[in-house]
Amino acid sequence: MGLTQEYLEKIEKKLRELGTKIEELNGKAASDVKKDYNEKVQSIREQMNDAFAKANDALNSTLNEWGKKIEEKTEKSKNEAIEEYNEITGKLQKKIDELKTDMDKMKDSGNEAWNEIKAGTEKAWNDLKSSFSDAISKFK
Repeated sequence: MGLTQEYLEKIEKKLRELGTKIEELNGKAASDVKKDYNEKVQSIREQMNDAFAKANDALNSTLNEWGKKIEEKTEKSKNEAIEEYNEITGKLQKKIDELKTDMDKMKDSGNEAWNEIKAGTEKAWNDLKSSFSDAISKFK
């Protein structure tokens, strides 16, 4: 039994050594897997951050471009409105001047001339009122 016992003890010792080695390898493998996992997660995070930064830059660029277009359209509309306002007020001023001229003529004329000028003056007055109302409604 001595030989068998000795042989069994050697086998048990070798098994314990192998068990210890397996545990060490498992620990190292787990550590390597964890390290590899963390590296891959970090790489994915960096890729996501890069993609987000690029998307953010593209979005900001688009928003800036839209802002410029809005400013251009606003300026164009403003200039068109000013031109239209000036045109309308110019026409109104012309009608006012014509009406004043007609009123001055009526003042200087006699009764006969008054009747002739009256019809033209009433028409000019009605045109002025209508033009003024139209202008006011456009700029409300």
